[in-house]
Amino acid sequence: MARVTRSICGEDALLRCWAMSKPGVQYRSVIWYKVSEASSRQLTGLVMKRFTQHNTTVQKYKGVERDLKLVEDSQSLILPNVRLEDAGTYCCFLSAPLGHQNQEGEVDLQVYGE
Repeated sequence: MARVTRSICGEDALLRCWAMSKPGVQYRSVIWYKVSEASSRQLTGLVMKRFTQHNTTVQKYKGVERDLKLVEDSQSLILPNVRLEDAGTYCCFLSAPLGHQNQEGEVDLQVYGE
């Protein structure tokens, strides 16, 4: 079941990654998706953050024009200046190294007009 985050149009929305990360596991990346169709669970890729030993790289998916920010030292996503069309379900996916299990979590963003 997805957690709920509420935001007002024009404000920044902070979406926490509710994937259950396991202590001691060094995840390879975090990927954020927006669920396009709840019934068929179609996912639209938004942004990916790779974790390597020496640096972290952030990459938006092709076709994503929306301004997105990933919180430093976390898997949380910020949607600046949120709009009504941003409302919906978002999925956070943690890619685990070999021998460990990938994790995912969902958050429902509810956006209200002023």
